[in-house]
Amino acid sequence: MRHANEHRQELVKQMDENVIYFYDQLRQNFDEQMEKSSDHQLMKQIDQWEENSIEKIHQIANDARKQLLNIIEKHMDKLKNDLEYLRQELKKARDDEHFFENDLNKWMIKLNELKNDLIIPQTININYDNNTTPFISKIIIKETTDMLNERFEQSFGDIIISDNGTIATHNTSSYYASVRGKCEYTSGKHQIRFQIKHLSNESWAFFGICYKDTTATGCGSIGKTGYGFSGQDNVWHDGSSKKEFN
Repeated sequence: MRHANEHRQELVKQMDENVIYFYDQLRQNFDEQMEKSSDHQLMKQIDQWEENSIEKIHQIANDARKQLLNIIEKHMDKLKNDLEYLRQELKKARDDEHFFENDLNKWMIKLNELKNDLIIPQTININYDNNTTPFISKIIIKETTDMLNERFEQSFGDIIISDNGTIATHNTSSYYASVRGKCEYTSGKHQIRFQIKHLSNESWAFFGICYKDTTATGCGSIGKTGYGFSGQDNVWHDGSSKKEFN
């Protein structure tokens, strides 16, 4: 009796020092997260994506500036030569006093062209390529179905459901058996994870879905409404097995 009491006291101590302590810490973290949801760990992923995207934009913009600067320098050199050529032409005509009204009009047109080309170069364009793959990936937030809601609930045959519906154990019996989850699905994408701790080479397992009204049996029959996967790369569709299915 003394040994049992000591063991009970040790269990109580472990519960207080481990389980209760861990719960209190988790509850404190939860309360802190509730107060500052904007500082959630997942928010940091978006912040990092933003920083990376801005850095990519800065890099692309700097490369474009360097490219444009080289083109502008070449354009300005050409304008400089054109202005120098026009200056010499005007000087000679003025010194010789050999020009007419149509020459004045021609030079004014030329000066306006050079002025416009100085302000807005006609040979330089900045375009946006909408046909290439975006260099910044669009960020998408997805919420999957809460897998914690899914549990094993119904069984047929030699199967034991334990640990609050999270474990299904097929005993040593060689007879077929089946187990079902408690949730019902009508549409959408749902993610459910399984861990198989033991499956012998002679065993056969099927994972899939069927209509709600399909009778659960332990005979290994998938039924005409079964969709899913089984061993040896079998795909089941309308209760029929196919080796290859697209």
